[in-house]
Amino acid sequence: MSLQRGLAAGLLAGLFALLVGEVVLEQAVAIERAAVADQAHVAPPLVDRAVQRALVPVSTAIVGSAIGGMFGVAWMGLRPRMRESSDWRASLKLGGCAWATVALFPGLVHPATPPAAGAAGTIGARATWFVTTIGAGVTAALVLWRWARSLDRRGWRVLARRGAVVAATVLLFAALYVLLPAGRETVGVPAPLVWDFRVATFATQLLLWSAITVGFGLLTHRAAQRGQAHGKEA
Repeated sequence: MSLQRGLAAGLLAGLFALLVGEVVLEQAVAIERAAVADQAHVAPPLVDRAVQRALVPVSTAIVGSAIGGMFGVAWMGLRPRMRESSDWRASLKLGGCAWATVALFPGLVHPATPPAAGAAGTIGARATWFVTTIGAGVTAALVLWRWARSLDRRGWRVLARRGAVVAATVLLFAALYVLLPAGRETVGVPAPLVWDFRVATFATQLLLWSAITVGFGLLTHRAAQRGQAHGKEA
């Protein structure tokens, strides 16, 4: 079911990206084409733009399905260790943490850049560092979670524990933000266009993660209600 929820969320995010993000992307592509118009022997794109637009919902659906599957696996591993009594609230917490570490933090360190922005020769390095940033964010989140559980076992009060965890979270992710190589190349593209592209990318990712989190939360909440109803009937 988590795969199906992720698939639906991906389709929703893909349609949003197609309606909103493609407008900005077309402007960036036009700038890129104008920059190479005077160059001889310019190779045509491997995939036509019309095909690329048509594949946007398909690609986001595949990504959403994969995220939904990983969300389900993480839920099975982490839910028994979460103190939250409500599956709905637990799903929102897990989804919020996952979005912050996998999408928000890497997006701040390596913001999305439209075509024609940055050097083509650095694409491989930027992709490697982006994945590294995701790994660093996930590792930091797990370390903070285990530390919070250790504070709980030591008898720390709720407010003191939450304050310590929030402070440690800010310090740790701020340190990672400073230490990790930044990827903010925007050469050759107007600043307003870069901003619009990044806002559209951020909104698409937020919609994707929100739909997956809410869908999974509703699924688990209804399952819990059915279980309680069957228990009362027995």
